[in-house]
Amino acid sequence: RNWTVMSTGCGVPSECAVAYPMPYKRVSGFGSANDGAAKFDLNQFDEKFFNRLRSRVMDAGKIGMYVSIMLYDVAAFSNFSAPLDPMWGGNVFNAANNINGIHADTNGDGWGVEFFTAPTPAIRALQKKYVEKVIDTVNDLDNVIYEIANEVGSLQWQYEMIDFVKSYEASKAKQHLVLLSPGGLSGPNVYTHATRSQVIGSTAEVFAVSIEWADYLDNPPANNNGKPGILDRDHVRPRTTFVPMLPWKAFARGYHYNLFDLPFEAHSVEDPTWELARHNIGAIVRYANNTFSDLSKMLPNGDLSSTQYALANPGSEYLIVQPEGGAFTVEMQSGVYNSEWFDPKTFSTVHMGVVSLIAGKNTFVPPFNGSAVLYLKSAPPMEPGHCQTDSSYSATGVC
Repeated sequence: RNWTVMSTGCGVPSECAVAYPMPYKRVSGFGSANDGAAKFDLNQFDEKFFNRLRSRVMDAGKIGMYVSIMLYDVAAFSNFSAPLDPMWGGNVFNAANNINGIHADTNGDGWGVEFFTAPTPAIRALQKKYVEKVIDTVNDLDNVIYEIANEVGSLQWQYEMIDFVKSYEASKAKQHLVLLSPGGLSGPNVYTHATRSQVIGSTAEVFAVSIEWADYLDNPPANNNGKPGILDRDHVRPRTTFVPMLPWKAFARGYHYNLFDLPFEAHSVEDPTWELARHNIGAIVRYANNTFSDLSKMLPNGDLSSTQYALANPGSEYLIVQPEGGAFTVEMQSGVYNSEWFDPKTFSTVHMGVVSLIAGKNTFVPPFNGSAVLYLKSAPPMEPGHCQTDSSYSATGVC
């Protein structure tokens, strides 16, 4: 997730870090911005910013990583009390920092969120010019998703920007997915949370969930909406201690999982479960990309298992998540299956085998204590007399 912040910081260099470069050029002869350096000309792009953007996306692509390019972030227009994010003082759309007389805080309340909620014609033109420049910079690259904005409460503005991105890319060599986040800041300490239907029903192809919709920390509802959904911890209580099995729960319910690294915030401290989380997310990526025959056919189907967490292409492949530990049942089609157990505590595959299972409920007992993941994949029928028994499985008439 490529965070883009239209602010150099709080505008006080001695107190806040100064981000560099900004998308716009600084020009001399017009006095100093709040951060002490030259002001910005919003009619001139700084190619250093866009060259760096392109370079980072290309580097990510070399290791198989998609980049969600965040076009805007509402925090840059906020004016919270320190030590939070009083970023408006260093924002390029604050008239104190540009030579163009552009000031997003049109109602004079000290916050610049009208950039999204009530943009002037001049600001709308600048928004579109910037989005065009971003698209021109990376359009030829495959590993790109466009996120309209992070936690912006103005839904109508986001709808319009989704359509603008699509229309501008329509005539270009490549078209990319657009991501819509689930609402956020719309005024001084005012949050407007978009509903699930408002987000999923948009023309964006990808959506991020909101903790306001459901209990995504403990029991995420299945994603059967026909659109990729991201359970991004940024929108699901990111400062909460890591929930150990949440990446697997999200995966089994049809979501992509995005960890919000605590070091992103300097005052935050991780406990060891966060590193465990990263290893389990890596395991999920391996199952999705390398183990499954066809990820697109692996659909969330909690009714198949007593655990209520299952991805399955019935009769072909099953991935069952047992968050609590202990025996569980799975409704199977009869056949022979290659099987393996994955231990989330050690992030390792600990047992593999071949089993013949009956149609209907089969009982499975993890070969270790605690949370477990079971993967089953159909295999050629066993030859007579070669049926394998195993204490991890229990099914009437197997052998």
